[in-house]
Amino acid sequence: MTTATESQANLVLEYMREHGAITQIDALKKPIKSTRLAARIHDLRSRGIGIKSKPKTYTDTGRKIRYAAYSLEPQTTLGI
Repeated sequence: MTTATESQANLVLEYMREHGAITQIDALKKPIKSTRLAARIHDLRSRGIGIKSKPKTYTDTGRKIRYAAYSLEPQTTLGI
C-alpha cells in the first residue's frame, strides 16, 4: 500500500470511528476525497480491522439505487 492510499485508509477509519458508518458519497467529500472507498475498505480489512457492510437502497426518479454503508465491527473482549 502506498503512502497516499494508506493515508486515505486511515481517514476512512477515523471517519467510521467518529460518525459510525461511511458511504461512497461521504468518502467523496473533504478530507477523504476518495473515489475508491471499496478498495480502502479492503485495505483496512487486510490489516485485520473488522468492518461490516450493510446494503442500502433508495429510489431516484423511479430507479432503484443500491450502495453500501460500511461500519466498524463491535470490539469483542475475550477472557474479561
